[in-house]
Amino acid sequence: MYRVIALSGDGNKQKEVIKLADVGRGDAGFSAHFEVLEKGTVRIIESKKWNTRYRLAEILVGDETAIMNIILWNTDIDTIEVGKSYLIQDAYVSVKDECIKLCKSKKGKIRPLSTRIEKINQQLNMSLPFVGARVRQTTRKDDVRTLDGIPASNFKKYCGPKDF
Repeated sequence: MYRVIALSGDGNKQKEVIKLADVGRGDAGFSAHFEVLEKGTVRIIESKKWNTRYRLAEILVGDETAIMNIILWNTDIDTIEVGKSYLIQDAYVSVKDECIKLCKSKKGKIRPLSTRIEKINQQLNMSLPFVGARVRQTTRKDDVRTLDGIPASNFKKYCGPKDF
């Protein structure tokens, strides 16, 4: 996994800056560089509990490793522009319908970058279903034996009609 620790000017460690292809379910508290590829339509969501309206937009972003959707609310939608590069700090991953999406936490920030991302890999879309799911590793031992010391592969695992 490719992870870089960003250092501030005074040498203090900040959050990890990771690539979009390395983002997975349950990741939180990280930073990522991205370039905005396209803005989706802005939807108005009304909260019945608080009787307020919120604006929501899904924005397609990418970097050298993958592309992904990011969910932005209210004023964050207006701060970004298509074709520019940004750094999102204190981000987390949201999962809905087996699709992962990048989100900014309440204390998170989106800051513009002075350098652009030159080559964007559009072959890997991390927001498609099951793309960000990690494959479970099975740990099966080949030399399993019964309590009598007989190899389990040679052991009769079922009872036949003569055993009754």
